[in-house]
Amino acid sequence: MRISLMVSPNVFCRYDPTKDECSTNLDRSVHDGGELLEIRIEPLTELRVAYIRNVGPYGLSPTLKTLQRVTRWAHSRRLLEAAQVLGIPWHNPRVTPAEELWYDACVSVPERFESDHPSISVQVIPAGSYLVRECRAEDGDLETPWQEFLAWYEKSEWEMSDGPCFEVYRNGCYSDPTGNWELALHIPVV
Repeated sequence: MRISLMVSPNVFCRYDPTKDECSTNLDRSVHDGGELLEIRIEPLTELRVAYIRNVGPYGLSPTLKTLQRVTRWAHSRRLLEAAQVLGIPWHNPRVTPAEELWYDACVSVPERFESDHPSISVQVIPAGSYLVRECRAEDGDLETPWQEFLAWYEKSEWEMSDGPCFEVYRNGCYSDPTGNWELALHIPVV
């Protein structure tokens, strides 16, 4: 697997974990037969979100059901048009038992928003620097893109900060029942 880190708008680092080396100023379209992960560093402002939490195994079906519930609620209050739709997988499924995993389906809301519904809670994703990977999940496999990103992260010198990892769903992809979704995965770093 080949991994690319965007160092600046014109400089990329392709990291090869098998050789533990990095080459810079590479053409992004060159894959050398392996997958090229493009990762950028992005400062984010604090993000207030309304959410519904699902407790139980991760996967396409529970993710879809929880996202549909929160987006129906947001649409009925005319919040969806200007909102980001995202998910927060709170636990590592390799460590936490499946029945104890938390997944929050979220919709961004205005700063002073308060929930008027008993099943909708509000939380804040903290401001800070995030490593971001744009990718595509295919056939409902939401786990592989995270595994690839986290495998790269574990070999990097970045240190995770407080706050959750999360995924932003692009272009209404969460309404595609096949699970072919465009995502932006985020890891908070210091």
